[in-house]
Amino acid sequence: MRAWQQTWIFWAVGALILTTTPSFAVQSNGGPGGHGGVVGGAQSPGLGSPSPVMGTPEVVFYGGSSPGSCDAYDLPDMAARAWRDINGTVTLAVSWATSRFSTGPSLGSVKHSCDVVFNSTMSGDNSLYADHEWMCSAYMCDDNVTVMGYMHQEFHGWEHGNCSVPSRGRAAVESCWMVAMTSTISHDGGKTFVHTAEPPGHLVAAAPIEYDPDHSQFGYGDPSGIIRHRDDGFYYTTLHSRTDHGPVRAGTGLMRTADVRDWKSWRCWNGTAFSVEFVDPYAVPRPDPATLNQHVCAPIPTLGFTVLQLRWSDHFSRYIAVGEGNYRLPNGTLVFAFLYALSEEDDAHLTRWESPAKLLRPGNNTLEVSEGYAAILDEHSLSTNFETIGRQAHFYYTRHTHDTSGPCSVPPGCRDLMRQPIDFGELE
Repeated sequence: MRAWQQTWIFWAVGALILTTTPSFAVQSNGGPGGHGGVVGGAQSPGLGSPSPVMGTPEVVFYGGSSPGSCDAYDLPDMAARAWRDINGTVTLAVSWATSRFSTGPSLGSVKHSCDVVFNSTMSGDNSLYADHEWMCSAYMCDDNVTVMGYMHQEFHGWEHGNCSVPSRGRAAVESCWMVAMTSTISHDGGKTFVHTAEPPGHLVAAAPIEYDPDHSQFGYGDPSGIIRHRDDGFYYTTLHSRTDHGPVRAGTGLMRTADVRDWKSWRCWNGTAFSVEFVDPYAVPRPDPATLNQHVCAPIPTLGFTVLQLRWSDHFSRYIAVGEGNYRLPNGTLVFAFLYALSEEDDAHLTRWESPAKLLRPGNNTLEVSEGYAAILDEHSLSTNFETIGRQAHFYYTRHTHDTSGPCSVPPGCRDLMRQPIDFGELE
């Protein structure tokens, strides 16, 4: 899913496909052939804060081919999300398209469970938007019982015989792949989830054009974690368009709603207002072709990297966007890095951001080991959904090891959820 699709290993109808591209070495999430803009050489945001100090990494749970994993598809394939239920139990949600969670009395003591809380439908009908679904944005509602699960959905045309490229190889993967954002709901605190409505009634956000077997990774998906604005009370999340296609422009968009339970109420930023209403291109009657450009998001120009998380920083007194992308070192060298950016001081609606800063550069981003899916969670946050972080917190990410021998040589390789302490340091 998402950036991990760049890695050397990919599953398609049970077939293993090998490529020679190291994971994350080349990013396609922000536009054709790049990241929608290269991050500049600044080492810290405009507040003059130092680059954060990282502590010793530890394993949260083992996934994929790692010993102790529930099965090959029990793996962290998204950025970490967390919430507390009415009894104070913490749920850490990091999974593949088969959703399994970790629970415990605190973030630092959660235990991973093999119980499946949601299983993707894997429908071959592209108009249903119910193929592979990742629970990228789960949010506990005010009743402390209802959890909304906003999903990143991928339709894999090559797995359903709906692809212009007959091969199951890399060419097929890159030719017929549609993404969208869908919705699920839990009425038991996150123990089980179901679609909010019969598909495609669960659709949240999609490109206003139908599936194209000749185009890859188009549509809206990859939602960041949801955050409730401290001033206007709206719920915000980013969503991502990986490529240009039709009226859709590549980049990071931003949408909001006044009611997080109403999956049809989200409106996207059009460059001046949150007025973009999403449409189902398969609806009857079909959307008017002359108005399709009214149903697409305007990318946020100051978020030129893949945003995986939105939070409020008590330390900086700003909103913080966490993600990953290409970063230019002072010597001009481009490297892949985990990044963060702070909202501008007078920004009212998360639409203006300062230059990104480097959180961490993965130490061994090679064919053998690669890392991705950045998130920061603070176990001392008083927020039910861990929407705040302080000066000190924990940085979560996935480590993918694919050796030439041993357990990690077995597909899909060892994918383990890692975390390490992070300290943003004193402000100047």
